[in-house]
Amino acid sequence: MYRDLIKKRIKNSRIKPMGVKGKFAIFVPIIEIENKLHLLYEIRAEEMGTQPGEVSFPGGRIEPGETAREAAVRETEEELGIDGSNIELFGQLDYLIPPFNIALYPFVGMLKIAGLEELDINRAEVKEVFTVPLNYFLENEPETHVISCRHEINENFPYHLIRNGKDYDWRDFEYPVNFYKYNDYIIWGMTARFTTNLINKIKNK
Repeated sequence: MYRDLIKKRIKNSRIKPMGVKGKFAIFVPIIEIENKLHLLYEIRAEEMGTQPGEVSFPGGRIEPGETAREAAVRETEEELGIDGSNIELFGQLDYLIPPFNIALYPFVGMLKIAGLEELDINRAEVKEVFTVPLNYFLENEPETHVISCRHEINENFPYHLIRNGKDYDWRDFEYPVNFYKYNDYIIWGMTARFTTNLINKIKNK
């Protein structure tokens, strides 16, 4: 009985990363300006609850019943005030699961507009937008720094249940943080990592 039940449940189960409490979709917009390709970035509104005033791409939480692809397009429509018919989605970049119990699914594509003046940005979420020539990233490597992450164990942790107790060899890990400096803008963190991921795919790294 249980064998057949297990077989059925596993066969029909939806595979997902364990421990992830929130899933978010990101859109990396490309725009053509004077016959040259640019990446478009947002500066988040100061009233935003997370990362106010920082550089980001359009994106947000994937809603129930919504695919990551659909969420990426919807968030771009909402934040930039652009109709979905003017968004040409090329495909998905590598997804990222940072050490924050979330999963980020980035997509890349074109905004089919003649200029930034065609956007009607949502001021409640976006302070301003700016673009960076794609060639800048192709010609400039990011500045990378590494954060060493170590475990902070609760004093009530049951050390007596594990081998070596308090002397257990916990595995620390490193988390890379990329930076790009363009004019007065600092593009860093996960936004920079998505940028680097796109550039590496263009370079076929």
